[in-house]
Amino acid sequence: MVELKGHSYQGIYYPISSKSDAHRAIILGCLSKKTCKIYNVYFSNDVKATISCLIKMGANIVIDEENNSLEVKKGISYNKEVTLDVGESGSTFRFLIPICSIFNQKTTFITHGRLSSRPLDVYIKIFNQLGIKFIKEDDKFILEGKLIPSLYEIEGNISSQFITGLLLSLPTLEKDSIIKINNQISSMDYILMSIDTLNRFGVKIEFDIENKIIKIPGNSNFELDNYFVESDYSQAAFFICLGIIDNGLIIKNLNRNSYQPDKQIIDILKNLGGDLYFENDDLIVKKSLLNGGIISLDSCPDLGPVLMGIGCYCKNKITFKDIKRLRIKESDRVEAMVYNFNLLGVKYELKEDEITIYPSKITYNKEELKSFNDHRIFMALKIMCFDKDIKIDEEKCLAKSYPTFLKDLEKLERD
Repeated sequence: MVELKGHSYQGIYYPISSKSDAHRAIILGCLSKKTCKIYNVYFSNDVKATISCLIKMGANIVIDEENNSLEVKKGISYNKEVTLDVGESGSTFRFLIPICSIFNQKTTFITHGRLSSRPLDVYIKIFNQLGIKFIKEDDKFILEGKLIPSLYEIEGNISSQFITGLLLSLPTLEKDSIIKINNQISSMDYILMSIDTLNRFGVKIEFDIENKIIKIPGNSNFELDNYFVESDYSQAAFFICLGIIDNGLIIKNLNRNSYQPDKQIIDILKNLGGDLYFENDDLIVKKSLLNGGIISLDSCPDLGPVLMGIGCYCKNKITFKDIKRLRIKESDRVEAMVYNFNLLGVKYELKEDEITIYPSKITYNKEELKSFNDHRIFMALKIMCFDKDIKIDEEKCLAKSYPTFLKDLEKLERD
C-alpha cells in the first residue's frame, strides 16, 4: 500500500518520451544493417522488454541510461531456437511475433499478467493460412514457420498493433506485400505513426487511405544514423488533465504535428470547453470548468481512465462511448474505475458499451483504492484525487510505463 498526500500543483512539466515511438524506432534500428543511435529513450519496463528480446535475437545494443540513449551496433540475426520474455508489454509481443517469423526458427514467447488472455485472433488466422504454427501453452506461445510476401486482409476494428507488427516485418521479405484493411479503421493514427517511422528509416510505404490498401516494398534497406524519440502524449495526458482541474500547467516539448493518437487529448478537452493552446512546442493549459458531452474512446482507449476520472469535475454529465477496448487492457479498465468510483462517491451509469459520469463531489472515507496492477488506473486515481490524501494498494505497476510518475508530480507541488 502507498499513501499519497493531497496537493495543489502548478509550474512546468517536462514529459517523458513516447513508449510507442521508442518501440518502433528500436525495432527498426535492429532491422538496419547500419549502426543507429536512438536518443531520448525512457527506459520503462515495456521498453526494456523490447530491448531484452532484441538482444536475445542477436542484436548488439549498447544502453546508456544516464544519457537516455542507446546504440544499435548490430541488428537481429539468429539461426536457432530462442525464448523471449515479453513481460506485460502488448507492443513488444505483437510487434515481435511476425518479426520472429522472418527467421523461421522456433520461438517461445513468455507473457505475464493479463497479456496471455488478450486477443491474438488476427495472427492466428493469418498463420493458419500460411501454415505457420502458433499455439498457446499456459502463458507461453510457440511460433514455428516463416512469413512470406503476400496479400494480407485484416479487419479494421482490431488493435493497430497487429498491423504495425506486419508493417515492421514485411519490408524485410524478398518481394512486395499488400495489407488490405476491411471496414472502419479504429486506430488510424497508430498506423500512420508506424508508416511515418518506416519512412524516416528509408522504407517508402504507400497508403491508399480511401481504399484502405497499404503497399509494402520488399527487400528494403532500413537506414538511419540517428533517431530522436518524441515526448509522450499518453503520459502527458495525465498532467494536461491535472492542469485543467487544478491550477493550470505548462507542458514542454510536445510535437504538435505528432501522429501519436493520444494527441487527441487536446481536441477532446477543447471540445469540452477546456482552455489550452500551443506556444511553439509548449502546451499552455489553463484551469477550466468543462462542459461535459459525448466522447468516443474507440481510437484512444488509453485516455479512458484519466478522462473518466476527471469526468466528475464537469458541470454537466459526460458520456464515454465505445469502451469495449478498455476491458482487454492490463485490467478491465471500466470495472477498475467503477470499483474506485464506488469508494469515492462518484455518480455514474454503466451500460454495455458506454459509461455516463455525473458531476460529483469526491467523498473519500479512507478506504484503500485499488489499482488492479494497472499503471493507467493508478495514475488516473492520483490525478482525480489530486488534492486529497489517499491510499492506493500498490505502486509497482507504474514501472510498466512511468516509474518516475510520482517524482515528476512531486516537482510540481505548490508550497
